[in-house]
Amino acid sequence: MKNSGLVRIAIGVAVAVLAVGMARAQDPDDHTPSAPARPAAGQRQRPEPLPQMPGNGGDVNRDGLIAAARASLEALKSGDVAGYEAMITDDAVIVDDGGIERKPDLVKRLADFQLKDYTISDVRFVPVSSDNGVVSYTVAESGMDHGKPFTAKVNVSSVWERGAGRGGYVCVFEQETAAK
Repeated sequence: MKNSGLVRIAIGVAVAVLAVGMARAQDPDDHTPSAPARPAAGQRQRPEPLPQMPGNGGDVNRDGLIAAARASLEALKSGDVAGYEAMITDDAVIVDDGGIERKPDLVKRLADFQLKDYTISDVRFVPVSSDNGVVSYTVAESGMDHGKPFTAKVNVSSVWERGAGRGGYVCVFEQETAAK
């Protein structure tokens, strides 16, 4: 838990940046680099790859962060709980309709969870620093949870940072909210 103070600071900064950045990204007249181009009526949002995004003091790899979020879902879909676990810091905080959860409880809960299919839409990105950023998206998913089939549509926001000694990116915070 040596990084818990840093995680709290990162989460606070990420939430503030996310609020401002998402407000900008929602504005159809906003043409800043963090605002994705709005598709014309009837057209789909353009898929990744997306360009590098300027961070505070350097470039944070937007594609790498979004790819990490997708990779975490792919790990769940393939049943690779250990791979999913490796993408989350030991002191990560996960928030969903069940409340606030830490990594050990999440991993235990995932033992009887199988993601069968998912689609991601409305991907947004907010750089926080040269080493981390916030990835937000809507995911429609289906699978089995404790022997019962489920379908869900949720809005997800997660804070990812370069993995110290792990390579790639790791999740330090994630919040899921039911989508309409």
